[in-house]
Amino acid sequence: MKFVYVSFVSFYLVRSAVTQNCIPDSTNQASWSKEVFPNPQTDIGRCGRDCKTSWICDPGQILSSQRADELDSFINEIANSGKCECSQCSGQDGFNISVALVPVINSVGFSDKETKAREFAEYLRKKTWNFQICGNNIVILVSRDDRQVYTDAGPLAYQSLTLDCIEEVYENVRPRFTEGHYYEGLREMIEHYRTTLENGNCNHIETTDGVVGVIVGIAFGAVFVSIVIVGMCICRRGSGSCYAANTGHYGNHHRHGGGDGGGGGFSGGGGGGCSGGGGGDGGGGGGGGGGGF
Repeated sequence: MKFVYVSFVSFYLVRSAVTQNCIPDSTNQASWSKEVFPNPQTDIGRCGRDCKTSWICDPGQILSSQRADELDSFINEIANSGKCECSQCSGQDGFNISVALVPVINSVGFSDKETKAREFAEYLRKKTWNFQICGNNIVILVSRDDRQVYTDAGPLAYQSLTLDCIEEVYENVRPRFTEGHYYEGLREMIEHYRTTLENGNCNHIETTDGVVGVIVGIAFGAVFVSIVIVGMCICRRGSGSCYAANTGHYGNHHRHGGGDGGGGGFSGGGGGGCSGGGGGDGGGGGGGGGGGF
């Protein structure tokens, strides 16, 4: 017991010393290439996290320190959830999610923005940010000025968090990024990912859309039935003027029921910004997706 206590104290003192000796990088580098982007677990002075070990690397401080702390805490909950189902998980045995935020991607060549974002996220997950050894890791990349979001999932995570699920989630949260609300977009995205990983599918998103569709359908159905019933009543009361009376009443009802037109907005969004990328691990499995905002 004494040995455990001494070991814990020693670890704490070493970690505190490292943190105290850390000097945050204040160069405010504008663009980053994937090969030199810092690791938030080891390059604690270069990730904009006040020399704290983190799952978030944000050297341009796109998120406030408070928001990044809140997101870190939420990610830790998932990491400690025990949902990994992998005997090789080390330490935290849940799925490991990490977030990279860059002002802009610096990439040689003539690759388009979607390709650069995909390659950046894939490189981090497979190379420098591969924090687990059994494919339960997920990397989310946000490139602010490129206006790109990309998620790359390891093979174990990808069994549930498929390309279709990643892109369904992204279409749900894309307005947040479009409006510049990066914390809210990431928080909602990670919440959807957690539910998807727990359930083994992303049906909770489809169910939400389905409920909306049912409600809209019921509303339009009720309006139609009301029109038919009222028209029949007028027909029975009148004689020889059924068509004229019914037409006149339909016009009045249409004016009073103008609010029904709101249903048209549900067709918005579409998949215009999605890159549809599905990079493989070269035998290791996994993949990802995302798009522009």
